[in-house]
Amino acid sequence: MLLDIKAKPSKLFFPDENEEDAEPAIEMDWHCKEGLALNTQLVKNEFCEKRNLKPVKIFVTGPPGAGKSFYGK
Repeated sequence: MLLDIKAKPSKLFFPDENEEDAEPAIEMDWHCKEGLALNTQLVKNEFCEKRNLKPVKIFVTGPPGAGKSFYGK
């Protein structure tokens, strides 16, 4: 299924240089210039830091064959 939302990037980010009244692009310090996919860890760390979240650690133990590996996945 293809979803075409017919969206155009804002002139804030990609000004049309051919227009006479075009404003210059705003200089920004990009946080994730390469995109979210390449900066997932950075975004996750920032999200957790701002919300004071700590990682959850779980210890799974039991005798051999109890299903530790199965439930650990």
